[in-house]
Amino acid sequence: MGLTAGSRLGPYEILSPLGSGGMGQVYRARDMRLARDVAIKILPETFVSDPDRVARFQREARALAALNHPNIAIIHDQLQADGVQALVMELVEGPTLADRITQGPIPLDEALPIARQIAEALEAAHEQGIVHRDLKPANVKVRPDGTVKVLDFGLAKALDPSPAVPDAAESPTITTPAMTRAGVVLGTAAYMSPEQARGKPVDKRADIWAFGCVLYEMLTSTRAFRGDEVTDTLAAVLRSEPQWSELPRDVPARVRQVLRLCLQKDPKQRMQAIGDVRLALDGALGDSDTPPAEPYRIWRRWTAWTMAAGLLLFMGWFVGWMASRSGSAPPARTVHLSVDLQSGERLASLGPLEPAPVSLSRDGQTIVYAAVRGGVQQLYRRRLDQRIATPIPGTEGAGVSFFSPDGDTIGFIAGSTMKRVALAGGEPVVVQQLGGSAASWGEDDMIVFAAGGFGTHLWSIPASGGKPRAFTSLDTNRSDLRHGEPAHLPGGRGLLYTITPSRIILRSRDGKEMVLTEGRSPRFVSSGHIVFLRDESLWAMPFDLDSMAAKSDPVKIADGVVGSIAISDDGTLANVGGRPGGAQLVWLDARGHEQVIAGAQTARYQEAVLSPDAERIALTISTSDLSTNIFVYHLVRQTLTQVTADGVNNRPLWTPDGKQLMFSSSRGEVGRNLFRRAAEGTGPIERLTTSPSQHAPWGWSHDGKTLVIHQLNSDTGWDILGLSIGGSDQPFALVQTESFDLSAAISPNGRWIAYQSGVQIHVSPFPNVAEFRRQVSTAGGHSPR
Repeated sequence: MGLTAGSRLGPYEILSPLGSGGMGQVYRARDMRLARDVAIKILPETFVSDPDRVARFQREARALAALNHPNIAIIHDQLQADGVQALVMELVEGPTLADRITQGPIPLDEALPIARQIAEALEAAHEQGIVHRDLKPANVKVRPDGTVKVLDFGLAKALDPSPAVPDAAESPTITTPAMTRAGVVLGTAAYMSPEQARGKPVDKRADIWAFGCVLYEMLTSTRAFRGDEVTDTLAAVLRSEPQWSELPRDVPARVRQVLRLCLQKDPKQRMQAIGDVRLALDGALGDSDTPPAEPYRIWRRWTAWTMAAGLLLFMGWFVGWMASRSGSAPPARTVHLSVDLQSGERLASLGPLEPAPVSLSRDGQTIVYAAVRGGVQQLYRRRLDQRIATPIPGTEGAGVSFFSPDGDTIGFIAGSTMKRVALAGGEPVVVQQLGGSAASWGEDDMIVFAAGGFGTHLWSIPASGGKPRAFTSLDTNRSDLRHGEPAHLPGGRGLLYTITPSRIILRSRDGKEMVLTEGRSPRFVSSGHIVFLRDESLWAMPFDLDSMAAKSDPVKIADGVVGSIAISDDGTLANVGGRPGGAQLVWLDARGHEQVIAGAQTARYQEAVLSPDAERIALTISTSDLSTNIFVYHLVRQTLTQVTADGVNNRPLWTPDGKQLMFSSSRGEVGRNLFRRAAEGTGPIERLTTSPSQHAPWGWSHDGKTLVIHQLNSDTGWDILGLSIGGSDQPFALVQTESFDLSAAISPNGRWIAYQSGVQIHVSPFPNVAEFRRQVSTAGGHSPR
């Protein structure tokens, strides 16, 4: 049905045609009631003549009208008048994304904000169970102010000529007339996911595929999958790979990885949630100066801190940056240099992603780092006017070091012991035997340190030694997981420290605390700034010591900074680079030989747990500073399946039959509770506990009926509890002492439980733990098996 300017359709006056909307003619019209211009889509006559399709369309349209998001063109009305069916939609001014792409590749700094807004629109729709099904550049409008509007949400399903077919054997294939209906043209076929091209039922992962196609086309101005005919295009979708070499050189490695994960042909291997895509792109914004990873080399082993030039120093760099910002003084001279390690020497590490941190004296003239030489790990000291570093006697086994305020003494942690030693020489002095992962020596001669590990707080102790005292307490209302990285403020005014997940806390001298910002590794510098890391970038926040308050929002000052940092008073910054992109999965045999696990990509792995059948690995992967998710890698198929998609999820534990995963998660709430989901990533996520505290799964009883968990107790720290699976949802006590009780392991015969209590390992009968307990370690320990 053709309409002419001036004709009326109910309360709407037609102004002019806007062209074909893919599934009907679109007109600009005037809403005479509300005095606004709208877009009216007239549905095809073949559609109107089918009562079943009309009824189904009306049901779908009601759901679509509920979408309300700034990046979605909303539906105002559904109209039946003069024998036509029509949708009245928001009129969006501006060209389509397809129009913009015809002008050539879109620059990265313009393309990524557009992509982010498309992802936000999809995320909002997916949260309401609505899948677009026809995302393409022609269905995206970019207004003059840069706002993106996604059009025609869900209309592909609403206008489908037949209801959904649950039986895949009865679904349409690429050779059926269903694929040649109105709207399925070459342009649409180029954005179809493989499952959609085969006529199979689709879900939100089809939109993720189409999003990858659109982003690729924005960056290259060519389609990811091409063909002269519809069938050629569909064949490319099913069998070909995009031409990755056509991506511009300035596209960061993380954007390339997002594209690869969006365009996995198997939907199980594709990114599972568009929110994860959005978060990944957020990390890429402003990252265009980072050299891109070479295509097809994402499986390279990275040995960053075994290289000779493992330490980088930027002399006067921060002061120079501040001067250039203020314009009040000429920029200070900045010197970049690396600290070369000797032959056969490598930097020590605290874990697979953690090089041991370095320490800088307050005057910036001396650096101390932990290295391994000839099989012995100890601290090395180098003054910057010297050519080589010299070992510090008595520091064997040290990994963490920290200077005294006067710079004459170095404190360090070796195993479960903290010591100090004068740099001028002398015997080391034991400070405490609780161990630690980081420490800061204050001007009041008190050392504040992090005990390390999941669910631990900060402690304090006099530098001369004594009994450690709790300095902070875990706050269940703040979803604290671990306190760490303490850093004293000048003049004893207070302390900075971090809680995971990745928040910086300011603690004043009277004990009051506040969340300062998101980030890690905070340090105060004499320019009046708090410098910290966030998502592999260096940030600075102006801070007033008198009012103990931030003076303005943080500013990013450098990209590509990973690992750990140390900063002196004069602005010297030392950085130990971590492993860009993360670590690799390897087998380690009893002789110490390593073998890379075939097909497993480099990622920011935090935990790896082998399944009972030894064919799969449950992995915790950090997807950003504030988000960790659980994946399953299948060793035989060499595939990665995402199990969780939001919040902080960790501590995966296989059920004895290997069919499900237990895990701990905040899921956007206060506290952390226990959940489980099928290991294939299908079906709902089931909550097992409801508590404002912290819960973490740890092991199983021999009969598989009792789940051993950890629970944070505000009075005694961590306790070990049991949870009856299939019985009461209330945990019951197993080990509750005044010390931290962690790392429980049940013996294979089900008779014993081993666990860490304080810093020592104990064994008790199971489940009658109260009968007795026997200490089996003599010098501390953790993680018994």
